[in-house]
Amino acid sequence: MTERGGRGARVAFAWCLLAGWALGGCVQPCKQGTLLVEVQLGVEALGADALVLAVVVAGGEPKQSPIALPAGTLSGTIEVGFDHYPQGQPVQVYVLAARAGQLIAWGVTDVAVAEACEVVRVAVGGATMPTPSTYADAVLVDEPLAYYRLAETTGPVARDSSSHHLDGTYLGLPGFGRPSAVGESGDHAIGLPTTGSGVSTPAGSFAFSANQPYSLEGWVAPALLDDEYRHLVGCYDLADPAGYQGYGIYFRKGAGIVFERYVDGVSIATASTADPALSVLTHVVATYDGAALRLYLDGVLIGERIDGRVGPKRAALLTIGQFGGGGAKFLVGDLDEVAIYDHALSAARVAEHHRVGKLPR
Repeated sequence: MTERGGRGARVAFAWCLLAGWALGGCVQPCKQGTLLVEVQLGVEALGADALVLAVVVAGGEPKQSPIALPAGTLSGTIEVGFDHYPQGQPVQVYVLAARAGQLIAWGVTDVAVAEACEVVRVAVGGATMPTPSTYADAVLVDEPLAYYRLAETTGPVARDSSSHHLDGTYLGLPGFGRPSAVGESGDHAIGLPTTGSGVSTPAGSFAFSANQPYSLEGWVAPALLDDEYRHLVGCYDLADPAGYQGYGIYFRKGAGIVFERYVDGVSIATASTADPALSVLTHVVATYDGAALRLYLDGVLIGERIDGRVGPKRAALLTIGQFGGGGAKFLVGDLDEVAIYDHALSAARVAEHHRVGKLPR
């Protein structure tokens, strides 16, 4: 599958169990300009513990979010709106099945967008899907809000590889052309020196007010660990009269790797039990699903805290490699493949990102 990105139109979908799928499937209305994707899963190949996703790809770009079948469901129907697609545009529908972060089965079919309702069926068997060709494939299929590969050889633009074009701006004097964290040919990382550097992003793009879900991801090899709060990512509002608002991931000697969320001046955080090793790459993912914070290191959940607080609306600036609120709270070391999502990545997807990132290249 090719590198891709994009949010696409809103998806209206209805599930129904299809015990008689082979005899005609689920009977439900099919509106003009929609596509019904009827999915049948092979029981012998999957079992009830498999995670199943459907991804609609149009013109090489995923135009719909990955849609998960409920756990244990062996078949279902997805209704996809095509009102914004040109008539006759080729569309591929992928159905992926995974267990414990490993792809175990897949199916694909082709269809062209039409004015009338289209119905296609995708049978998922036991054939193993090929490994994604690049780490970017694994990230972009989860539709990040922004994806900074940090592969530039010069500034000032830090390109967003998602379809949202939320390009950032390099700050200070980062070292370009550092070895790629995921070992891909032509890819690079950046090195952040002790003088303080990083990437600023468009203001307000990642404020995530109320208790909106989000995920933060990156590969980092810290070169300095001390009593300072050295941030991989920081998005804070320090001017709110009620106190600090926002979130961030930081490293601190004796505190480990910390994912925190501030509401009205009070921080709730989850952290690793040990400090990270210096100059060793670590895959860091922090997720918030509206009810709990979770921190993953190298694909494994290592910390979790309940937090259902509702934060205020704000327009804080997210900075990469810095606190964002001033001071010396900047990261020192190598940084690569930073992605921000407007949803909480599942444990299976976090594990898959790490697995693909560690594949020999």
